[in-house]
Amino acid sequence: MMRTILACLMLALPLSLHANEPVQPEKFFLVQFTVGPAWVPDKAPHEQAHFAEHSANLKRLRTEGKLLLGGRYADKGIIIVRGSSESEVRAELDQDPSVAKGTFIAVVYPFAPFYDGCVERPK
Repeated sequence: MMRTILACLMLALPLSLHANEPVQPEKFFLVQFTVGPAWVPDKAPHEQAHFAEHSANLKRLRTEGKLLLGGRYADKGIIIVRGSSESEVRAELDQDPSVAKGTFIAVVYPFAPFYDGCVERPK
């Protein structure tokens, strides 16, 4: 009986240690991509170094439910992502070889929507 009680206490201890940790609220961030120092002006975007890995990283973020919306305008790109902090979002972007190796520069901004809505892709 005493062993059973001790075993239950040992299993519950790790749960109780995390119970008092504050849960970070989810926030939104806008990430702006611009061309970086490794961008080659004479090459098309899909021919740039690490472009395929960049697309794969964006797909990963979308699959994980972190990337909400993305698009291009002029010679820039933006994505809206979810995260608990700017440093968490930055860590996600640092996994992207196109950012790490300078094909793109990614700048993270807090994004505070003031109007809820829905965006659908044009048909």
